[in-house]
Amino acid sequence: FADQAPLVSHSLDKLPPGAMQLDEQRTRRLRVDHLVYGVPGSLDEACAAFEAATGVAPTKGGVHKGLGTHNAIVALGGAEDGSCGASCGYLELLALDPAQQPRPERVWMAMESIAARGEPRLVTWAHTPARGLEACAAAAAAAGYQPGDVQSFSR
Repeated sequence: FADQAPLVSHSLDKLPPGAMQLDEQRTRRLRVDHLVYGVPGSLDEACAAFEAATGVAPTKGGVHKGLGTHNAIVALGGAEDGSCGASCGYLELLALDPAQQPRPERVWMAMESIAARGEPRLVTWAHTPARGLEACAAAAAAAGYQPGDVQSFSR
């Protein structure tokens, strides 16, 4: 890419009129609610390591009863800094819950593989749909993707 100018101008010439504005409008509707980071060891050890690395102490979240996991969360900004209105997303540290032993039949978010490999990783992310989760699932199904049943969870 010694000379990127022709590449950039060529790409922009092919965009239909108004395409960038339409894309920006769609992007504004997508709001990341949280990132899920799976950790292989104990949740307490992961929280201590996170605090040592960042200076921010995660807050104990809760137990995912029947799913074999528990979590701690870290806010990603907030109303006090004015960066994203009344609420921002958060980082969820997710670990196997030793209190739910033997492990339940279904363990959430493939945490068995994270524990077996011994390496933390970003598991998934969640967003807050502008038009409701049921409508998003129906649109996905209409496009050929079967997301499964919408399940209710609470915080």
